[in-house]
Amino acid sequence: MDILGQKHNYENSRWKLAANYFDRKNIRFLGNYFWDNSVAWKNKWKDSDPKKGEAFFGSSTIFTPCVDGWHLVKFIWLVDVFSAVILFESFRAVFLLIC
Repeated sequence: MDILGQKHNYENSRWKLAANYFDRKNIRFLGNYFWDNSVAWKNKWKDSDPKKGEAFFGSSTIFTPCVDGWHLVKFIWLVDVFSAVILFESFRAVFLLIC
């Protein structure tokens, strides 16, 4: 998230190289228009204009991870953290069985 959130970090990262590759292959939804935070925010809005409203239902709220890379990475991180909390199981029982 830190790399994608800061322009300087993004420009000097492997994310930028991957995005340029997808742009060259004409796969726009995985290119700079998706990963570059300075332009990806426009994906939420119809014709890239917030005054015209959302591009599709929930694009600026619940479905934001579908429209730009930073929110996608943040969503995956949150799912990972909450899964760790929910699925946490103490290893003490395993250690007692081994000893």
